[in-house]
Amino acid sequence: MNSKIGYVDSFSKFAKEFNPDYDKYVKLQEMGVCVFITCRDDKKLIGYAVFSIMSHIRYQSCNLAMEDLYYIVPEYRGKGLGKQLFIESESILKSR
Repeated sequence: MNSKIGYVDSFSKFAKEFNPDYDKYVKLQEMGVCVFITCRDDKKLIGYAVFSIMSHIRYQSCNLAMEDLYYIVPEYRGKGLGKQLFIESESILKSR
């Protein structure tokens, strides 16, 4: 899995529904408050998860990650990849 952001082609077919601000996502990632984690079959993008990162209100020494969105391509669903994506995401987020 790769945590670098790139243009996600699968967003484009939903752009009218979601209407994401790609520039804002990139800026938030550069600021370290947004993390993109991708799932790939070789180089083919088959899923992703996006998390917002913030300081915890009550525990200042802890950060909090909130899942913003996730997606697995339909033909790859039912194979445990979503679960694997979240397990890997948790590991990546804890290491930050």
